Amino acid sequence: MNGVESLILLFLVLLLPGGPVAAEETTSQDFEVPPVLMAGEVTPGHLLSGPHHRVLPEVHNDGFLNLYRIETDWGEMAAYSNIQLAIRVHELTALVELDQMSTSDVFVQIAAGRIVRPIAELFGFFEHPVSWVRGLPSGVMRIFTRRIRHVQTSVDSVQAAMVELKEQQRKGKKDRDSAAGEPEAAAVEEEAIEKRESLLEELSARWLGVSRAHREWSKRLGTDPYTTNPVLREAIRQVSWADRIANRLVPRLPVPYVQDLAYLNEVIWDLDAYELRKLNTRRLLTAGADPESIELFFDDTIYTPSQQTIIVTSLIQGLDGVAERDELLPQALDVQTEVEAAYYTRCVVLAAWYHRNQVPLQEFLPGTVVPVALTKEQKLVVVLPVDYVFWTEPIAIWSENNQEDRESFLADRPELEIQGTELWLTGNISDRARRELTEEGWKIYANLGELLRYKKPGGVDQSTSSSPK
Repeated sequence: MNGVESLILLFLVLLLPGGPVAAEETTSQDFEVPPVLMAGEVTPGHLLSGPHHRVLPEVHNDGFLNLYRIETDWGEMAAYSNIQLAIRVHELTALVELDQMSTSDVFVQIAAGRIVRPIAELFGFFEHPVSWVRGLPSGVMRIFTRRIRHVQTSVDSVQAAMVELKEQQRKGKKDRDSAAGEPEAAAVEEEAIEKRESLLEELSARWLGVSRAHREWSKRLGTDPYTTNPVLREAIRQVSWADRIANRLVPRLPVPYVQDLAYLNEVIWDLDAYELRKLNTRRLLTAGADPESIELFFDDTIYTPSQQTIIVTSLIQGLDGVAERDELLPQALDVQTEVEAAYYTRCVVLAAWYHRNQVPLQEFLPGTVVPVALTKEQKLVVVLPVDYVFWTEPIAIWSENNQEDRESFLADRPELEIQGTELWLTGNISDRARRELTEEGWKIYANLGELLRYKKPGGVDQSTSSSPK
Protein backbone atom coordinates (compact mmCIF):
# COMPACT_ATOMS: atom_id res chain seq x y z
CA MET A 1 0.00 0.00 0.00
CA ASN A 2 1.55 3.31 -1.02
CA GLY A 3 1.52 6.55 0.93
CA VAL A 4 -1.33 8.17 -0.95
CA GLU A 5 -3.57 5.10 -0.62
CA SER A 6 -2.83 4.99 3.10
CA LEU A 7 -3.60 8.69 3.40
CA ILE A 8 -6.92 8.26 1.69
CA LEU A 9 -7.88 5.50 4.14
CA LEU A 10 -7.36 7.83 7.13
CA PHE A 11 -10.78 9.42 7.39
CA LEU A 12 -12.62 7.16 5.00
CA VAL A 13 -13.54 4.16 7.10
CA LEU A 14 -17.08 5.23 7.63
CA LEU A 15 -19.04 3.35 10.20
CA LEU A 16 -21.95 1.85 8.38
CA PRO A 17 -25.19 3.53 9.47
CA GLY A 18 -28.35 1.64 10.20
CA GLY A 19 -31.52 1.56 8.20
CA PRO A 20 -33.85 4.47 7.49
CA VAL A 21 -34.91 6.57 10.44
CA ALA A 22 -38.12 8.54 10.47
CA ALA A 23 -37.58 12.26 10.93
CA GLU A 24 -39.68 14.20 13.38
CA GLU A 25 -42.53 16.33 12.07
CA THR A 26 -41.49 19.13 9.77
CA THR A 27 -41.17 22.76 10.83
CA SER A 28 -43.29 25.64 9.60
CA GLN A 29 -40.77 26.05 6.75
CA ASP A 30 -41.45 22.42 5.81
CA PHE A 31 -37.99 21.14 6.69
CA GLU A 32 -37.27 17.95 8.57
CA VAL A 33 -36.23 18.09 12.20
CA PRO A 34 -33.49 15.47 12.66
CA PRO A 35 -34.77 12.94 15.18
CA VAL A 36 -32.90 11.65 18.18
CA LEU A 37 -31.22 8.53 16.86
CA MET A 38 -30.40 5.40 18.82
CA ALA A 39 -26.70 4.56 19.01
CA GLY A 40 -27.34 0.84 18.52
CA GLU A 41 -29.00 1.56 15.16
CA VAL A 42 -26.36 3.87 13.68
CA THR A 43 -23.10 2.60 15.20
CA PRO A 44 -21.22 -0.73 14.98
CA GLY A 45 -21.60 -2.78 18.14
CA HIS A 46 -17.90 -2.97 18.94
CA LEU A 47 -17.83 0.80 19.47
CA LEU A 48 -20.93 0.96 21.65
CA SER A 49 -19.30 -0.37 24.79
CA GLY A 50 -16.14 -1.86 26.20
CA PRO A 51 -14.48 -2.59 29.53
CA HIS A 52 -13.96 1.11 30.17
CA HIS A 53 -16.64 2.96 28.19
CA ARG A 54 -20.26 3.08 27.12
CA VAL A 55 -21.79 5.21 24.37
CA LEU A 56 -24.99 6.83 25.63
CA PRO A 57 -28.01 5.54 23.69
CA GLU A 58 -29.40 8.88 22.47
CA VAL A 59 -27.54 10.36 19.51
CA HIS A 60 -28.28 13.87 18.27
CA ASN A 61 -27.83 14.86 14.64
CA ASP A 62 -27.35 18.32 13.11
CA GLY A 63 -28.67 17.33 9.71
CA PHE A 64 -25.27 16.01 8.62
CA LEU A 65 -23.25 14.50 11.49
CA ASN A 66 -24.03 12.59 14.69
CA LEU A 67 -23.03 13.80 18.14
CA TYR A 68 -22.11 11.05 20.61
CA ARG A 69 -21.55 11.19 24.35
CA ILE A 70 -19.32 8.57 25.89
CA GLU A 71 -19.27 7.51 29.53
CA THR A 72 -15.84 6.31 30.68
CA ASP A 73 -14.29 5.11 33.93
CA TRP A 74 -13.03 8.66 34.53
CA GLY A 75 -15.69 10.97 33.13
CA GLU A 76 -17.52 11.86 29.94
CA MET A 77 -16.20 12.48 26.44
CA ALA A 78 -17.91 13.69 23.28
CA ALA A 79 -17.43 12.73 19.65
CA TYR A 80 -18.76 14.67 16.69
CA SER A 81 -19.25 12.20 13.81
CA ASN A 82 -18.94 8.45 13.44
CA ILE A 83 -15.29 8.80 12.50
CA GLN A 84 -14.40 10.77 15.61
CA LEU A 85 -16.26 8.22 17.73
CA ALA A 86 -13.97 5.46 16.41
CA ILE A 87 -10.93 7.65 17.09
CA ARG A 88 -12.04 8.51 20.63
CA VAL A 89 -12.70 4.86 21.47
CA HIS A 90 -9.17 3.98 20.39
CA GLU A 91 -7.82 6.90 22.41
CA LEU A 92 -9.59 5.44 25.45
CA THR A 93 -7.54 2.28 24.98
CA ALA A 94 -4.42 4.44 25.03
CA LEU A 95 -5.59 6.19 28.20
CA VAL A 96 -6.20 2.84 29.89
CA GLU A 97 -2.61 1.79 29.11
CA LEU A 98 -1.23 5.07 30.43
CA ASP A 99 -3.34 4.87 33.57
CA GLN A 100 -2.23 1.32 34.33
CA MET A 101 1.39 2.18 33.63
CA SER A 102 1.38 5.24 35.89
CA THR A 103 0.24 3.16 38.88
CA SER A 104 2.62 0.25 38.31
CA ASP A 105 5.38 -0.40 40.87
CA VAL A 106 8.08 -0.05 38.21
CA PHE A 107 6.87 3.34 37.04
CA VAL A 108 6.31 4.70 40.55
CA GLN A 109 9.88 3.76 41.42
CA ILE A 110 11.28 5.33 38.26
CA ALA A 111 9.15 8.47 38.63
CA ALA A 112 11.00 9.29 41.85
CA GLY A 113 8.68 11.99 43.10
CA ARG A 114 7.53 13.33 39.74
CA ILE A 115 3.91 14.44 39.76
CA VAL A 116 1.84 12.28 37.43
CA ARG A 117 -1.83 13.03 37.85
CA PRO A 118 -4.37 10.19 37.50
CA ILE A 119 -6.48 10.15 34.35
CA ALA A 120 -9.62 10.84 36.39
CA GLU A 121 -8.03 14.02 37.71
CA LEU A 122 -7.10 15.11 34.18
CA PHE A 123 -10.73 14.77 33.13
CA GLY A 124 -11.64 17.21 35.87
CA PHE A 125 -9.15 19.81 34.63
CA PHE A 126 -11.07 20.44 31.43
CA GLU A 127 -14.47 21.94 30.76
CA HIS A 128 -17.61 19.94 30.09
CA PRO A 129 -16.71 17.15 27.64
CA VAL A 130 -19.00 18.42 24.89
CA SER A 131 -16.93 21.61 24.81
CA TRP A 132 -13.89 19.56 23.79
CA VAL A 133 -15.46 19.46 20.35
CA ARG A 134 -15.09 23.14 19.58
CA GLY A 135 -17.79 24.29 17.22
CA LEU A 136 -20.89 23.02 18.98
CA PRO A 137 -23.77 23.49 18.69
CA SER A 138 -23.48 24.86 15.14
CA GLY A 139 -21.61 21.79 13.89
CA VAL A 140 -21.01 22.13 10.17
CA MET A 141 -24.23 23.95 9.32
CA ARG A 142 -22.43 27.27 8.77
CA ILE A 143 -20.37 25.73 5.98
CA PHE A 144 -23.52 24.92 4.02
CA THR A 145 -25.36 28.19 4.62
CA ARG A 146 -22.64 30.70 3.79
CA ARG A 147 -22.60 32.32 0.39
CA ILE A 148 -19.79 31.53 -2.02
CA ARG A 149 -19.09 35.16 -2.75
CA HIS A 150 -18.64 35.74 0.98
CA VAL A 151 -15.95 33.08 1.04
CA GLN A 152 -13.87 34.79 -1.62
CA THR A 153 -14.50 38.21 -0.12
CA SER A 154 -13.47 36.89 3.29
CA VAL A 155 -10.30 35.30 1.92
CA ASP A 156 -9.39 38.41 -0.06
CA SER A 157 -9.97 40.61 2.98
CA VAL A 158 -7.86 38.40 5.23
CA GLN A 159 -5.10 38.24 2.66
CA ALA A 160 -5.15 42.02 2.17
CA ALA A 161 -5.07 42.62 5.92
CA MET A 162 -2.19 40.18 6.38
CA VAL A 163 -0.20 41.78 3.57
CA GLU A 164 -0.73 45.21 5.09
CA LEU A 165 0.21 43.95 8.54
CA LYS A 166 3.41 42.40 7.24
CA GLU A 167 4.34 45.65 5.55
CA GLN A 168 3.79 47.47 8.82
CA GLN A 169 5.88 44.96 10.72
CA ARG A 170 8.73 45.24 8.21
CA LYS A 171 8.84 48.97 8.72
CA GLY A 172 9.82 48.29 12.30
CA LYS A 173 9.42 50.23 15.50
CA LYS A 174 10.73 53.44 14.00
CA ASP A 175 7.80 53.78 11.63
CA ARG A 176 5.35 52.82 14.35
CA ASP A 177 6.70 55.57 16.52
CA SER A 178 6.28 58.02 13.67
CA ALA A 179 2.60 57.20 13.63
CA ALA A 180 2.21 58.53 17.15
CA GLY A 181 0.66 61.69 15.73
CA GLU A 182 -2.18 59.55 14.40
CA PRO A 183 -3.37 57.76 17.53
CA GLU A 184 -6.30 55.98 15.87
CA ALA A 185 -4.16 54.51 13.10
CA ALA A 186 -1.48 53.56 15.59
CA ALA A 187 -4.04 51.85 17.84
CA VAL A 188 -5.48 49.83 14.95
CA GLU A 189 -2.00 48.81 13.89
CA GLU A 190 -0.99 47.73 17.38
CA GLU A 191 -4.23 45.77 17.78
CA ALA A 192 -3.61 43.92 14.51
CA ILE A 193 -0.04 43.12 15.55
CA GLU A 194 -1.18 41.88 18.95
CA LYS A 195 -3.82 39.62 17.37
CA ARG A 196 -1.28 38.08 15.04
CA GLU A 197 1.23 37.60 17.86
CA SER A 198 -1.51 36.00 19.94
CA LEU A 199 -2.23 33.51 17.14
CA LEU A 200 1.42 32.62 16.85
CA GLU A 201 1.69 32.26 20.61
CA GLU A 202 -1.27 29.88 20.64
CA LEU A 203 0.32 27.83 17.88
CA SER A 204 3.57 27.70 19.81
CA ALA A 205 1.89 26.71 23.06
CA ARG A 206 -0.45 24.17 21.60
CA TRP A 207 1.51 22.45 18.86
CA LEU A 208 5.16 23.40 19.04
CA GLY A 209 5.07 22.08 22.60
CA VAL A 210 4.58 18.55 21.26
CA SER A 211 8.09 17.21 21.82
CA ARG A 212 9.94 14.36 20.15
CA ALA A 213 9.32 12.20 23.22
CA HIS A 214 5.61 13.06 23.09
CA ARG A 215 5.49 11.96 19.45
CA GLU A 216 7.29 8.72 20.29
CA TRP A 217 4.69 7.92 22.93
CA SER A 218 1.89 8.71 20.46
CA LYS A 219 3.46 6.38 17.93
CA ARG A 220 3.65 3.58 20.49
CA LEU A 221 0.01 4.17 21.42
CA GLY A 222 -1.12 4.43 17.79
CA THR A 223 -2.56 7.92 18.27
CA ASP A 224 -2.25 11.30 16.59
CA PRO A 225 0.31 13.43 18.53
CA TYR A 226 -1.74 16.49 17.57
CA THR A 227 -5.08 15.11 18.71
CA THR A 228 -7.79 17.55 19.77
CA ASN A 229 -8.42 15.34 22.82
CA PRO A 230 -6.99 17.46 25.66
CA VAL A 231 -6.95 14.64 28.23
CA LEU A 232 -4.86 12.37 26.03
CA ARG A 233 -2.48 15.20 25.13
CA GLU A 234 -1.89 15.98 28.80
CA ALA A 235 -1.69 12.32 29.82
CA ILE A 236 1.10 11.75 27.29
CA ARG A 237 2.86 15.03 28.08
CA GLN A 238 3.20 14.24 31.77
CA VAL A 239 4.89 10.87 31.12
CA SER A 240 6.84 11.81 27.99
CA TRP A 241 10.05 12.00 30.01
CA ALA A 242 9.88 8.20 30.35
CA ASP A 243 10.08 7.54 26.61
CA ARG A 244 13.27 5.47 26.93
CA ILE A 245 11.55 2.89 29.09
CA ALA A 246 8.23 2.92 27.27
CA ASN A 247 8.84 -0.48 25.68
CA ARG A 248 9.12 -2.00 29.15
CA LEU A 249 5.90 -0.44 30.44
CA VAL A 250 3.41 -0.09 27.59
CA PRO A 251 2.68 -2.50 24.74
CA ARG A 252 2.77 -1.09 21.22
CA LEU A 253 -0.85 -0.60 20.17
CA PRO A 254 -1.84 -1.20 16.55
CA VAL A 255 -3.00 1.87 14.67
CA PRO A 256 -6.75 1.39 14.16
CA TYR A 257 -7.97 1.17 10.60
CA VAL A 258 -9.73 4.51 10.92
CA GLN A 259 -6.35 6.11 11.59
CA ASP A 260 -4.30 4.08 9.13
CA LEU A 261 -1.79 6.81 8.36
CA ALA A 262 1.17 4.70 7.15
CA TYR A 263 3.42 7.20 5.33
CA LEU A 264 1.48 10.11 6.79
CA ASN A 265 1.83 8.83 10.32
CA GLU A 266 5.56 8.47 9.91
CA VAL A 267 5.81 12.10 8.91
CA ILE A 268 3.62 13.29 11.78
CA TRP A 269 5.47 11.18 14.33
CA ASP A 270 8.93 12.02 12.99
CA LEU A 271 8.63 15.79 12.55
CA ASP A 272 7.59 18.48 14.98
CA ALA A 273 5.01 21.16 14.09
CA TYR A 274 7.63 23.60 12.84
CA GLU A 275 9.33 20.98 10.66
CA LEU A 276 5.97 19.85 9.29
CA ARG A 277 5.16 23.42 8.38
CA LYS A 278 8.46 23.83 6.53
CA LEU A 279 8.00 20.54 4.67
CA ASN A 280 4.41 21.25 3.68
CA THR A 281 5.17 24.84 2.68
CA ARG A 282 7.96 23.65 0.42
CA ARG A 283 5.70 21.05 -1.19
CA LEU A 284 2.96 23.61 -1.86
CA LEU A 285 5.36 26.18 -3.27
CA THR A 286 6.84 23.55 -5.58
CA ALA A 287 3.30 22.76 -6.77
CA GLY A 288 2.74 26.43 -7.58
CA ALA A 289 0.34 27.39 -4.79
CA ASP A 290 -0.09 31.06 -3.87
CA PRO A 291 2.52 32.01 -1.19
CA GLU A 292 0.13 34.24 0.76
CA SER A 293 -2.58 31.57 0.83
CA ILE A 294 0.03 29.10 2.04
CA GLU A 295 1.12 31.34 4.90
CA LEU A 296 -2.46 32.07 5.93
CA PHE A 297 -3.25 28.37 5.87
CA PHE A 298 -0.38 27.50 8.21
CA ASP A 299 -1.04 30.49 10.45
CA ASP A 300 -4.56 29.17 11.02
CA THR A 301 -4.31 27.47 14.39
CA ILE A 302 -7.75 25.88 14.02
CA TYR A 303 -6.23 23.19 11.82
CA THR A 304 -3.93 20.78 13.60
CA PRO A 305 -0.53 20.05 12.02
CA SER A 306 -1.89 16.58 11.19
CA GLN A 307 -4.88 18.02 9.35
CA GLN A 308 -2.69 20.48 7.47
CA THR A 309 -0.42 17.63 6.41
CA ILE A 310 -3.40 15.55 5.31
CA ILE A 311 -4.73 18.39 3.18
CA VAL A 312 -1.33 19.12 1.63
CA THR A 313 -0.69 15.45 0.85
CA SER A 314 -4.14 15.12 -0.69
CA LEU A 315 -3.55 18.19 -2.86
CA ILE A 316 -0.04 17.29 -3.96
CA GLN A 317 -0.31 13.52 -4.38
CA GLY A 318 -3.93 12.46 -4.11
CA LEU A 319 -5.14 15.11 -6.60
CA ASP A 320 -2.10 15.19 -8.83
CA GLY A 321 -2.99 16.33 -12.34
CA VAL A 322 -6.35 17.91 -11.41
CA ALA A 323 -6.66 21.47 -12.71
CA GLU A 324 -7.53 24.25 -10.27
CA ARG A 325 -6.71 22.12 -7.24
CA ASP A 326 -5.15 25.25 -5.74
CA GLU A 327 -8.74 26.51 -5.32
CA LEU A 328 -9.04 24.23 -2.30
CA LEU A 329 -6.39 26.02 -0.25
CA PRO A 330 -8.09 29.45 0.01
CA GLN A 331 -11.36 27.55 0.40
CA ALA A 332 -9.88 25.96 3.53
CA LEU A 333 -9.27 29.38 5.11
CA ASP A 334 -12.92 30.00 5.90
CA VAL A 335 -13.25 27.45 8.72
CA GLN A 336 -13.95 28.90 12.14
CA THR A 337 -14.11 25.90 14.48
CA GLU A 338 -12.37 22.59 15.08
CA VAL A 339 -15.47 20.77 13.86
CA GLU A 340 -15.38 22.68 10.58
CA ALA A 341 -11.63 22.11 10.20
CA ALA A 342 -12.03 18.36 10.65
CA TYR A 343 -14.96 18.35 8.24
CA TYR A 344 -13.19 20.27 5.50
CA THR A 345 -10.13 18.04 5.87
CA ARG A 346 -12.32 15.02 5.19
CA CYS A 347 -13.89 16.75 2.18
CA VAL A 348 -10.45 17.14 0.58
CA VAL A 349 -9.48 13.55 1.38
CA LEU A 350 -12.74 12.30 -0.14
CA ALA A 351 -12.10 14.28 -3.32
CA ALA A 352 -8.70 12.57 -3.57
CA TRP A 353 -10.30 9.18 -2.90
CA TYR A 354 -12.84 9.70 -5.67
CA HIS A 355 -10.15 10.84 -8.13
CA ARG A 356 -7.98 7.79 -7.49
CA ASN A 357 -10.64 5.13 -7.04
CA GLN A 358 -13.72 6.11 -9.05
CA VAL A 359 -13.50 8.50 -12.01
CA PRO A 360 -10.48 10.79 -12.60
CA LEU A 361 -11.24 14.45 -11.93
CA GLN A 362 -10.53 17.07 -14.57
CA GLU A 363 -10.80 20.29 -12.58
CA PHE A 364 -12.35 21.96 -9.52
CA LEU A 365 -14.96 24.67 -9.76
CA PRO A 366 -13.83 28.02 -8.34
CA GLY A 367 -15.31 29.69 -5.28
CA THR A 368 -17.36 26.82 -3.86
CA VAL A 369 -17.69 26.18 -0.11
CA VAL A 370 -16.83 22.47 -0.39
CA PRO A 371 -14.93 20.81 -3.25
CA VAL A 372 -17.02 20.53 -6.42
CA ALA A 373 -15.28 18.88 -9.38
CA LEU A 374 -15.75 18.18 -13.05
CA THR A 375 -14.83 14.61 -13.95
CA LYS A 376 -13.16 13.34 -17.11
CA GLU A 377 -16.62 11.99 -18.02
CA GLN A 378 -17.96 15.57 -17.91
CA LYS A 379 -20.03 15.03 -14.79
CA LEU A 380 -20.10 17.39 -11.83
CA VAL A 381 -19.49 15.56 -8.56
CA VAL A 382 -19.48 16.38 -4.85
CA VAL A 383 -18.43 13.87 -2.17
CA LEU A 384 -19.57 14.78 1.36
CA PRO A 385 -18.56 13.15 4.66
CA VAL A 386 -21.87 12.68 6.48
CA ASP A 387 -23.43 10.34 9.00
CA TYR A 388 -27.10 10.95 8.24
CA VAL A 389 -28.50 13.70 6.01
CA PHE A 390 -31.97 15.10 6.62
CA TRP A 391 -33.81 17.72 4.59
CA THR A 392 -32.90 20.77 6.65
CA GLU A 393 -32.56 24.41 5.69
CA PRO A 394 -28.72 24.28 5.45
CA ILE A 395 -28.73 21.46 2.84
CA ALA A 396 -31.51 23.21 0.92
CA ILE A 397 -29.56 26.49 0.87
CA TRP A 398 -26.38 24.69 -0.17
CA SER A 399 -28.11 22.86 -3.01
CA GLU A 400 -29.62 26.09 -4.32
CA ASN A 401 -26.31 27.92 -4.09
CA ASN A 402 -24.55 25.02 -5.75
CA GLN A 403 -26.91 25.22 -8.69
CA GLU A 404 -26.04 28.89 -9.09
CA ASP A 405 -22.35 27.98 -8.98
CA ARG A 406 -22.83 25.40 -11.72
CA GLU A 407 -24.73 27.84 -13.91
CA SER A 408 -22.04 30.49 -13.43
CA PHE A 409 -19.29 27.99 -14.21
CA LEU A 410 -21.02 26.72 -17.35
CA ALA A 411 -21.76 30.25 -18.56
CA ASP A 412 -18.00 30.76 -18.76
CA ARG A 413 -17.48 27.34 -20.37
CA PRO A 414 -20.10 27.02 -23.12
CA GLU A 415 -18.10 24.25 -24.79
CA LEU A 416 -18.85 21.85 -21.92
CA GLU A 417 -21.71 19.39 -22.17
CA ILE A 418 -22.40 18.23 -18.63
CA GLN A 419 -23.52 14.60 -18.47
CA GLY A 420 -24.94 14.69 -14.96
CA THR A 421 -24.59 16.01 -11.42
CA GLU A 422 -23.75 13.51 -8.68
CA LEU A 423 -23.79 13.77 -4.89
CA TRP A 424 -21.86 11.05 -3.08
CA LEU A 425 -22.62 10.67 0.63
CA THR A 426 -20.53 8.55 2.96
CA GLY A 427 -23.48 7.93 5.25
CA ASN A 428 -27.25 7.65 5.10
CA ILE A 429 -29.93 10.00 3.78
CA SER A 430 -33.60 10.34 4.65
CA ASP A 431 -36.27 9.59 2.06
CA ARG A 432 -37.38 13.22 2.13
CA ALA A 433 -33.86 14.58 1.56
CA ARG A 434 -33.28 12.09 -1.26
CA ARG A 435 -36.52 13.10 -2.95
CA GLU A 436 -35.87 16.85 -2.66
CA LEU A 437 -32.28 16.62 -3.87
CA THR A 438 -33.25 14.33 -6.74
CA GLU A 439 -35.87 16.84 -7.85
CA GLU A 440 -33.13 19.48 -7.88
CA GLY A 441 -31.10 17.43 -10.32
CA TRP A 442 -28.77 15.42 -8.08
CA LYS A 443 -28.11 11.73 -8.60
CA ILE A 444 -27.50 10.37 -5.11
CA TYR A 445 -25.01 7.68 -4.07
CA ALA A 446 -25.25 6.99 -0.33
CA ASN A 447 -23.82 4.64 2.29
CA LEU A 448 -20.30 4.48 0.88
CA GLY A 449 -18.83 2.85 3.98
CA GLU A 450 -17.97 -0.50 2.44
CA LEU A 451 -16.83 1.06 -0.82
CA LEU A 452 -14.42 3.26 1.11
CA ARG A 453 -13.29 0.48 3.42
CA TYR A 454 -12.35 -2.02 0.76
CA LYS A 455 -11.72 0.40 -2.10
CA LYS A 456 -13.49 -1.78 -4.63
CA PRO A 457 -16.32 -1.16 -7.11
CA GLY A 458 -19.74 -2.39 -6.20
CA GLY A 459 -19.42 -1.72 -2.47
CA VAL A 460 -22.15 0.91 -2.40
CA ASP A 461 -25.34 -0.04 -0.62
CA GLN A 462 -27.54 -1.08 -3.56
CA SER A 463 -30.67 -0.65 -1.49
CA THR A 464 -30.24 3.11 -1.51
CA SER A 465 -27.99 3.80 -4.46
CA SER A 466 -25.95 2.19 -7.16
CA SER A 467 -22.33 2.60 -8.06
CA PRO A 468 -21.62 3.91 -11.55
CA LYS A 469 -18.68 1.53 -11.85
